[in-house]
Order: sequence, then structure tokens, then C-alpha cells
Amino acid sequence: MLQADFAAAAVLISLGGVLGKLTHSQLFFMIIIEIIFYVINAYIGDLLGAVDMGGSIFIHTFGA
Repeated sequence: MLQADFAAAAVLISLGGVLGKLTHSQLFFMIIIEIIFYVINAYIGDLLGAVDMGGSIFIHTFGA
């Protein structure tokens, strides 16, 4: 559940950048793709041994 919360925060950061510019279907597609790649990114970071206290590295760099 904690990882899901971090993934949702990364999506919210991205949504702030495109708010008002995309349609609802485009936002839905962006959210689905972003969640998939966020999980892959976090998994690769774990494999490489990246220490991310509080999830801030993965959330902010991926959201940006």
C-alpha cells in the first residue's frame, strides 16, 4: 500500500504539469502508462540497490 501511495504521488506531480491541456481520455492513458513505468523504475532501483528513504527520489524524478 505504501508503494501505491508513492506511485499516486508521482502521478499527481505529472498531472499538475498538464492540467487543463489534456482530455480525460489522454489523462487516463497517461496515468496507466505512468503507473506501469513507475513500478518498473522502482524495481530497477531496488535491483541496483538505490536507497530511497521516503520515496522522494523515485517520486520527484519520475513525476518530473
